Amino acid sequence: MRTETGALLAVIAALMLLAAPAAAAGKCVENPDGLDDLTLGPCQTCSADGTKCAVCWNSFGLTPAGECVQCNVTGTFGKYCDVCEGEDPSFCLTCGGNDEEPLDFALYATAEGKCKKSPVKHCAVAESLTGACTTCNTQFGLVEGDCVACKDQDRCLICDGDASKCSECYGGYVPDPKTRQCTTCPKDCERCSTADTCDHCSWGFALNKEQTGCVACPAGCDACSAPDTCNTCEKGYTLVDGVCKPCDAKYCTLCEGGPSACTICDTFPADGSGPWGLDTQTGACTLCSIKNCDSCQTDSTACDWCADGYSYNSDTKNCDEDPSSSN
Repeated sequence: MRTETGALLAVIAALMLLAAPAAAAGKCVENPDGLDDLTLGPCQTCSADGTKCAVCWNSFGLTPAGECVQCNVTGTFGKYCDVCEGEDPSFCLTCGGNDEEPLDFALYATAEGKCKKSPVKHCAVAESLTGACTTCNTQFGLVEGDCVACKDQDRCLICDGDASKCSECYGGYVPDPKTRQCTTCPKDCERCSTADTCDHCSWGFALNKEQTGCVACPAGCDACSAPDTCNTCEKGYTLVDGVCKPCDAKYCTLCEGGPSACTICDTFPADGSGPWGLDTQTGACTLCSIKNCDSCQTDSTACDWCADGYSYNSDTKNCDEDPSSSN
């Protein structure tokens, strides 16, 4: 799998170089969108005067002339070279993983310009040349050069220095300033600075005026920035001056233009009725007028799709029985 991924990256890089526009003499072509864009080339940032490249994307080295050359590092982990010497693309300066094939261990660049696996287990980032671990994976802490499992792995993200004391907790928890144990945030709080002070509430809740806790958004409100200020509404409601008001028509799910301006009706509401569609003349939601129609949300006289075993006949505008379903 890794060999195939390396070959694929090489093909992408080659295609990029071929597809890159021929820059005018002394003019740099900047590609801010990453290696997925094969049309702009591998330069991430051009120099201030726009004459040469200043920063290349990963897997490329920068030459003194300001050109990006593809890294070509040999060895088991050579394809994971992030930055290589521009004048010697086979010599790696920085090693890492990639989004397509993430690694569960750290790599570092050796004095010989190769990518090597760090000897420290559960290490996320290792120091170049030595391979010494500088950052451990989550739920592990860096203790005397090793990555040690945090004592409270269910709540603790980072416990550097002492595996029994946490410096960063999962959402909904915060380290106690004295004991460094993960304590629970206020109810319905997603992120807090202390056990009594909430910084960000869970979805559907907003901070109270004292910022000590979270209160539920008003009825019909999906997300709110304050207890009395709604940002988005649940279906069947529309936002009017920060307040979610119910759509006037029964079974209406969308009325963005105002409570009386229904545009979409509920196909199969919770009460088991339906399917419902919009009466374009009255603005009310009525049952689909076409027999065996399963959805007519925006127009009760026009079928979006038919029930299983039926297909829409565009000539008669009916849902006819599908001959194949009876076999």
